[in-house]
Amino acid sequence: MKSVRSSCELFTASALLLAVVTRALELNVTNDGPAILDSTITFMAKLESGGYTDLYFQFRHNVPHAKQEYWIENGTMASLALTFESSRHPSGDYVMEVTAYESYFFSKHKVAFGKCRFTLTRDIVGRIVVSQDNRTLPNDRLILATNRTTNFTFELHDPSGYFNKSVNSLSWKLDYGHSVYAPYLEKNFTDTRQHTVYLVVVALVSRPNSTSQVVKVGSFTRDVAPKDPITSVSVEGNVWLRHGDVVSLQVSCNGSAPYNYCWKYFPGNTTSNSTANLTCEEPISTNMCRFPLVHYFPQDGPHLIAIILSNVVQSRPFVKNIEVHIYDVSHKGLLSMIILPITCSLLAIVIIVTGAAYHVHTRSHLHVEVADFDFQRGDHELTERTFWEHLLSAWRDAFPGCMRPHDPYDTDDEHPEFGNAKNDLGGDAERSGGRSSGGETSPFVKNVALRLRDEADGGDAPPSERKEAAVGGSANGTESPPFVK
Repeated sequence: MKSVRSSCELFTASALLLAVVTRALELNVTNDGPAILDSTITFMAKLESGGYTDLYFQFRHNVPHAKQEYWIENGTMASLALTFESSRHPSGDYVMEVTAYESYFFSKHKVAFGKCRFTLTRDIVGRIVVSQDNRTLPNDRLILATNRTTNFTFELHDPSGYFNKSVNSLSWKLDYGHSVYAPYLEKNFTDTRQHTVYLVVVALVSRPNSTSQVVKVGSFTRDVAPKDPITSVSVEGNVWLRHGDVVSLQVSCNGSAPYNYCWKYFPGNTTSNSTANLTCEEPISTNMCRFPLVHYFPQDGPHLIAIILSNVVQSRPFVKNIEVHIYDVSHKGLLSMIILPITCSLLAIVIIVTGAAYHVHTRSHLHVEVADFDFQRGDHELTERTFWEHLLSAWRDAFPGCMRPHDPYDTDDEHPEFGNAKNDLGGDAERSGGRSSGGETSPFVKNVALRLRDEADGGDAPPSERKEAAVGGSANGTESPPFVK
């Protein structure tokens, strides 16, 4: 009785453990489809873990008009190859379910479960492969480079080898143009419009165990969008700068948008090979390839700027190296900046000294103001004078001791101390019309001169001379002023 009870408890514990393991394990199920009808499609089931050594696999699918359940005993993995005939089975998408069992005593216990979807088709399975420069473009990529040879080839999906002995015919067509029968198509796109490549594949396949052939057909399309790669970069700006100046360059390039760019700085001895494989860690994106480059180099000497650009069709970035030279110039004062201030300062000093000397000189002169009441002035005093005559007259007024005519009443020899007074009187009298129209000295001027001389001599001149001078003035027909008489 105890042994039976122990067996029941052990069975219950094993069942619980098996249930826990079953929920934890998952079976990986795959297939090599899609497959064309009449070819073979293979399903694979594999248990990655669990510690099992011998399992039973149950394959079940939902393809109509076919056997739907298969059992395989083979360790922890199993494969099943099935052929679905085109005359009996329809094309479409189906599901294959696989369950793994472990044999326990006289029963099987479920260990893991998995499933996968597969496709059966009546058309040939494959794809159009696009390549440039020995590089294959991904299926989801439409963009390729212009002005480069583009190869279009057909890749047949036939893992079972169904088409190994078939006779195939490929017909290529670009944008509904003329058909080209060839195993591949080459094209060089020069524009940036989107194009569509069409392919029709016809295969004659021999039936197994028969001399007759079956025709299999497949049609495929592939859209491509050519874009211009970056082939030229232009840099405008000054690359020879004095120390302290800022590098300011304008960069532009060709090619199709969008663009990604950045730049890096290197010493002047960096070679082009060192910058050939540079990439941008944090590129700047733009739709117009024209941007400024501004940088300041604190050290003198040569520097290298590597400009890295790329767009959607660049297999590798385009690197443009620009060498910038920073030179130092010794600061020397310009000659004009030194001579001009000194010259102006000296000239100002000369003007000030000359003015001061002239002022001191003129203050020491005796100034005598004479009123000329002789209204019988000659006609030459009323005539219009030219500019040069006015200038000469002004010169005589400013310098009375120069360029004056000989005066018969000059008393410089007898009384040299009155030279200045006489000169002033002579100049003023001459300017005032002191000479008569006949060229003789005016009696008024003579009387004034005699009076000044008498005053200088202390009034010792005899009255007869003074009277004679007065009478002389009257004799000429001009009455002397009252103060002279």
